[in-house]
Amino acid sequence: MAWVVHSILGIIWLVCFILVVVKMFQSGQTALGVITIITMFCGVGFLIAFIYGWVKARDWNIRPVMLTWTVVIILDIALSFVLPIPFLIQR
Repeated sequence: MAWVVHSILGIIWLVCFILVVVKMFQSGQTALGVITIITMFCGVGFLIAFIYGWVKARDWNIRPVMLTWTVVIILDIALSFVLPIPFLIQR
């Protein structure tokens, strides 16, 4: 059950990330979009998109996306303590 909840939150999280990166390209921030995509494999790209998304949320009219992304991150962290994924728990 826990992995289902975490998976759903992960999919929503990924969709929000993609929407922010697409908005980067649409707004002429091509270099930043490419850097974000390249560095997402080491985890930095997600942080870049999240921070820059909040900085530009009002200008790009993506405030609902950023609020959703923030709530999903907080829920996922909170649920990690309440509903830990069983295979990550050492016995």
